[in-house]
Amino acid sequence: RACSTNNGFAEFDMIYCINLDYFEKALSLRGSPFGARPFAGMLMNPKFHRSPSGLGPPSRGDAVYRFLFKRLLGIRTLARLMVIDEPFKSFCLQQRLPRADKICLVSDVGELSGLESRESARDALGIAPDAFVILIYGSLSRRKGVEQLLRAVQDSADIAAHALVAGQPDAAIATLLSSSWCQELCEAGRLTVRAEFHDDESEARVFSAADVVWLGYVGGAYGSSGVLYQAGSAGLPVISMAEGLGGWAVRKHKLGISLDAADGAAVQEAIQLLYQDEVMRQACGENGRRLADGHTGAVFAAAICDGLSAAIAESRES
Repeated sequence: RACSTNNGFAEFDMIYCINLDYFEKALSLRGSPFGARPFAGMLMNPKFHRSPSGLGPPSRGDAVYRFLFKRLLGIRTLARLMVIDEPFKSFCLQQRLPRADKICLVSDVGELSGLESRESARDALGIAPDAFVILIYGSLSRRKGVEQLLRAVQDSADIAAHALVAGQPDAAIATLLSSSWCQELCEAGRLTVRAEFHDDESEARVFSAADVVWLGYVGGAYGSSGVLYQAGSAGLPVISMAEGLGGWAVRKHKLGISLDAADGAAVQEAIQLLYQDEVMRQACGENGRRLADGHTGAVFAAAICDGLSAAIAESRES
């Protein structure tokens, strides 16, 4: 209703919606709210392709969501649909969905600035210089596999495994971190907790201190991860869940080890392998750096601007 009464939309050549996920199904059913004005937008988290693409389990709504997505592509004034999911674009092209040529792939963003030496970062954080540090970073919930990582660290005492937990915890993780066994890990110098929001400087510090980054999500996490590209920016290998875009990227680009994070033995084995194999760590880190070069804010912005410029040119020609 707001769009239909806003005559100001007539002033623009193109309208760009930065996140369509909140209303793309309404768009599919009701059409564009912008009248005859061309528009574009970004779809961050499509799901119906995950099962046939091998990225996750099927959903009861997959057939409905695919139908709605085909209607979305069919909106005449939708000029471009940006996505950050490479397998999704490939799936739509392979399935020959009508007007899949509107889909434009852009790179998700994950970059770091101000990295410091490992020695100075560990000194600032109070971590032993010879520890094998596994970083788990970001908003901390059970879905991130925090307990699974800490249990594996607890059971890997022979290699001085050390967990660096950095980010804002939810209530469940705050309770976990205050448990007696986690406190024992802290007292033994095998767990460092930075339970707070990290600005750019503190973010760079925790990545600088790490040997490996943990992305072992559990309970269903299939979308993109900016932390994956931050790990690459820091030249660090990752231990990742097997499913979803994260596991797909780790395998495709050889960024580390993908596994079932709920399998404690597999997690311990992954930690042991990366600890012992410095050549593997370095190779995965270099692969990550090359990948991260294409996932900066500048690359992301340029891809969006290029897509919008091409769409505007096409709309003027038509």
